[in-house]
Amino acid sequence: LTAYDDVENFPRFNKQTFELYCKNKLDNCSNDLNFFEQTCLTKSNNNKVCEIGSGNGKMLINMSLRGIVSEAIGIEVSESRHKFAKKFRDLYKCQDVKFINDDIFKIGILENFDLIFGIDIVFHSVAAQFDNAEDRLMEWVYRSLKPGGYILLELRDFKSTLKIIDALHDHVYRVWGKFDKYD
Repeated sequence: LTAYDDVENFPRFNKQTFELYCKNKLDNCSNDLNFFEQTCLTKSNNNKVCEIGSGNGKMLINMSLRGIVSEAIGIEVSESRHKFAKKFRDLYKCQDVKFINDDIFKIGILENFDLIFGIDIVFHSVAAQFDNAEDRLMEWVYRSLKPGGYILLELRDFKSTLKIIDALHDHVYRVWGKFDKYD
């Protein structure tokens, strides 16, 4: 689960490139946030939100900047991404955003969230850790949501990927995607 360790490390940034990188990350999450606002977040700033696998924190920081959260908590297992998220948050002075650097299965229940979400196949990564991890994660979510709260998970259907792999002569699926300009 720490595959992103050292992806966003500070030695590769100076002040200007760090600020530009962060701005680019905020700009690239607008579609997801627009969906959240249209479906499950009130227009007030009274929303309490938790992101599982918060990475660099772009979603929560953007929610704070839009004024739609009263409290935002990100849970991230990667230490380097956690450190990056805190610097990112401090750059934009988002005092209503907090980050926890730990495995979700090692922290206690957090209560009364309006929204808990996981995007970028986080759910699949967590669920693959051990037998019944998916059930334990959903139990944690259920107990952490307030009554009437929402969970949004980005899920991927891997059946099409498996068909492609089966069709290959060596049964190995190789993909190379070009990274964002600022990654």
